[in-house]
Amino acid sequence: ALIAGDALVRGGRLDIGAEIANGKTEIAVRAEGPRIVLDPELRSAFNGTTAEADLTPRAAAAWLVHSLATDNGGTAMVSAGDADFLMFGATLAAS
Repeated sequence: ALIAGDALVRGGRLDIGAEIANGKTEIAVRAEGPRIVLDPELRSAFNGTTAEADLTPRAAAAWLVHSLATDNGGTAMVSAGDADFLMFGATLAAS
């Protein structure tokens, strides 16, 4: 949620939701506002396309989301860069 909050440069709306369905826990965060900026470094870390050796402290939270999701049999997703909103989330195997 902090990542999405930082992306809302001029304020806006932040929605967070979670549910357990079909044996999986799904968590989603949606940010919508007049100006949304998600640094490409954060998007890359969230998608897991940044090499671990190239991570910066700024991208640590995004990398953590990706790592927790994939290490627990799930996935992490982020909306396309040209979307009018920012949405990302993770799916984890329910315990």
